[in-house]
Amino acid sequence: MKKFFNKFSVLALGCVMAMMATACHTGGDDGDSTSKVTPAVKNTLRGTIVDQDGAALMGATIKLNGKSVVVNGNTFEATGLKNGNYVVQVTATGYKKAEETVTLSTSTKVVEGETVVVGQDVATVIYLTKDEKRTVNFGVGGDSESIVLETSKQNDGTGHIVGNTQDPNNQSLNSEIVVTATVPAMSSSEVKTFEDLLPAGMKIDDFYFNLTNLGSLDEATTTRSVVVAGDALPGNFTFFTGMSLIPIVPIDFSALAPAFTINIAIALPGDVKNVIKLYRNTGSGWNEITSSTKGNGISSVDFSASNMIVVKLSKLETMSFALGVQIDQSNPTTNIETFVSGPRVNSGASPIVVKDLSYVAKAPGLVLTNLTQGAMVDYLRKIVLRYYSLQTIDEAKEVTLYYDFTTNGNGGYSLPADGQLFLAGFQEVISSVYSVVNGTSSFKAEEYGEVFVYPYAIIPTPVHGGGSND
Repeated sequence: MKKFFNKFSVLALGCVMAMMATACHTGGDDGDSTSKVTPAVKNTLRGTIVDQDGAALMGATIKLNGKSVVVNGNTFEATGLKNGNYVVQVTATGYKKAEETVTLSTSTKVVEGETVVVGQDVATVIYLTKDEKRTVNFGVGGDSESIVLETSKQNDGTGHIVGNTQDPNNQSLNSEIVVTATVPAMSSSEVKTFEDLLPAGMKIDDFYFNLTNLGSLDEATTTRSVVVAGDALPGNFTFFTGMSLIPIVPIDFSALAPAFTINIAIALPGDVKNVIKLYRNTGSGWNEITSSTKGNGISSVDFSASNMIVVKLSKLETMSFALGVQIDQSNPTTNIETFVSGPRVNSGASPIVVKDLSYVAKAPGLVLTNLTQGAMVDYLRKIVLRYYSLQTIDEAKEVTLYYDFTTNGNGGYSLPADGQLFLAGFQEVISSVYSVVNGTSSFKAEEYGEVFVYPYAIIPTPVHGGGSND
């Protein structure tokens, strides 16, 4: 599993392992220092396709450097790949095309005097954004269209909440942001004036613009459409959703009535509105929009409503709006959780052979716990998970595992009469808290690593009777 926390290197676990583990080395002829090189090993690229909320997305088509790849559900795997760059193209009905470039290269390492070529095994998660687009038409009666920028799909249909299965309340938040673009009705004279602004031969009925769900900050000016939550806005804010306006031709409405504006109404939960910033980009960079912003095509901005932002545009040109939030991560802390399992007691008069012994531990994975409630904590989780290229959480659930005392299924541990056999183990747990700056939304992430187990026995002490053979 890809490391969830990447701020600090942890040495404590390695030290514990070094003290507990013993290494065996069987050397060959010390006089033979010739390294043997194995044949070239190829690389593997595997991937998972998910939608913008991290839910499994079935039915996608995958191409690797232009060649089709077999898809199994929402995963794919390509093996035997040579070193080099590979372009992964993903398409699915109703979603924007996503493209990602992955570089693969083998490496070498020396194992007991032999140079071994190791192939790279890369796993990637590719997010597809809904290809949600609404066409807003002009006319005497005006027009209004809405799109949903972000809809929570936390319930995976099994009663568990995707990415949130360990939330104490086990509840889906199902929050969303709705953007509505509205053009006002025009009088007959305004229609004529408007048509005079259009290219020759174009009528008002031919004029429209598209309101489009924005998947990434640079999507409006480039072909990249994969969701990259974690893109940087000014002021260290992180983009999490947005929209674009794309007209067939730019229009300045100053020739019409001064009150003629296009309203962009952004309806969002109150706790989201309280911590987000709104930005606009017309192709020359991202600029924050506040209640005092005016000019350059913006007539006015209204932040007064508790769950609404309204931007009035006096100019229609290709532009994008982005909503951003600032995120803080506490310094990761590392703990070593220990456990003792057993015992297996031999209450008989003769030794018994123990082939395996069970113990309970957490499977490697994550435990995410919401520390607050509300829509923003839902978005916060999705932003962070996307940033770490994670999809539906590999949950660190408690599982029953078995320690095998046999060799290839044969033998076992001989436990003497009245003896007790135990298992002791430890597991590294790294935890951190993610929170919204200037907000109350936060969640705790705990990453459980590999489990290390070793057996030990308590056996009766022989009683010496004084005889020479004792």
